[in-house]
Amino acid sequence: MQITEKAWVEYITKMSQISQKAADLMQSWVQKNGLENDKALLDYTYALSQHYGQAIGALSCQMYEATAAAQGVIVPTAEVADLPDYGEVAKAVKGTQKKSPNNIPGTIARLVKQVGADTTLKNAERDGAQFAWVPHGDTCAFCITLASRGWQYMSKKAMRNGHAEHIHAHCDCEYAVRFDGKSTVAGYDPDKYLEEYNNAGGDINAMRRIRYKENKEAINARKRELYAKRKAKTIEKTPRSAIMESDLGMFKQKLRSDGNMDKEYYDCLKDKFSHGTDDAKRLFTKYASSDSIENAVYENTAHYNTKTKKISMNYGADLKNPRGAGATWFHEHGHLVDDLAGNLSDDKNFIQLLESDSLSYRIAYGKAHHLGTFDKVDKAISEELGDMRKDSAISDLFDGVTQGNIIGCASHPKEYWKNRDNVTSEAFAHMFEAQFDKKRYEQMKKYFPNALEYFEKKMKEAL
Repeated sequence: MQITEKAWVEYITKMSQISQKAADLMQSWVQKNGLENDKALLDYTYALSQHYGQAIGALSCQMYEATAAAQGVIVPTAEVADLPDYGEVAKAVKGTQKKSPNNIPGTIARLVKQVGADTTLKNAERDGAQFAWVPHGDTCAFCITLASRGWQYMSKKAMRNGHAEHIHAHCDCEYAVRFDGKSTVAGYDPDKYLEEYNNAGGDINAMRRIRYKENKEAINARKRELYAKRKAKTIEKTPRSAIMESDLGMFKQKLRSDGNMDKEYYDCLKDKFSHGTDDAKRLFTKYASSDSIENAVYENTAHYNTKTKKISMNYGADLKNPRGAGATWFHEHGHLVDDLAGNLSDDKNFIQLLESDSLSYRIAYGKAHHLGTFDKVDKAISEELGDMRKDSAISDLFDGVTQGNIIGCASHPKEYWKNRDNVTSEAFAHMFEAQFDKKRYEQMKKYFPNALEYFEKKMKEAL
């Protein structure tokens, strides 16, 4: 007997809808009430976990019993696993609130999904059934590793602290069961998954890198599509003023949770954020977790680490930044947003617009100042871009786009620009930072108008 692809997809879709509904309600509640009242937050999260945990557990029971009947096996009535108690919910929420408050909706989705997985495994243990972790969609490397184990009987390895292992939000993988030792789910191929695992040398991080490289464009497009669908209804129904207030409230919560943040720097960043564009604030709220800084007293060049997904910078230096206080904070978080949103800057249209804007400005400048060669034009523009406060981002972009022909008050080493992906990456970070600084935004609009317009279009698409 084989569970058809249609039947399996219908089942996992319903499971996903239940956990996602809980997450959507949690998101709406946070937008309306914020995160200041701990008890109200925990009470609401607990209520969601009970209601939707019961719902997903009941659906798991239905699938379990239907599978047994289809295989000609009579089993006792399936039982819903234990729902998370208040203490368990509080621990999960407080942990998320400390590390990444924007992910609280994902935490409730995980708690709900956990009940479904636990229900399947605990009934399988009771009845001596085999189980398998069946991957679906944009599957993570760890899920593939679990799937490579094939059909197995219950053991201590399958449960940790009384729960099924590796249950996370935004995942359509689910447990399947069988009672006859031969049935399966259409498309489930543990040998293929094991081969992928072995080809990566048994290294899950290596698997992640290989899978991302092979499926980068599809994965990033899918992430943006799924997020747009999840957020469309909530955003449409939420007043603009409420969204703005929620974004600022969550930003202040992020800053207050940072033990390295003094009052002067806090006030600086809060003020810049409050004057940022709506789309930039929403994008920041979505991707910039509370633990985005791994070193706040870094003595060398500030940077975002794509491996750790963290930023190293110096708060004291940024407060006295000649580019404007807080410029480095928002620039490096621009790199973080770009990366976590699916490498938005990796776009051939973006680089083409940067090059086109650069060329258009140089030609227009030459005509306006009666300069007959590009050498003279580039030298004049370089001298024009001498104010760190307003020109540093423009100078850096011209340096990258023209491969060093235009260098004003700021630049990167020549070798850095040999990788053209760095041009769009820096452009994204500069344009993101400019969303929170009117003076620097006006300069960006003057020199790179079309590329800036395209960047802002991509911001909207990522929301």
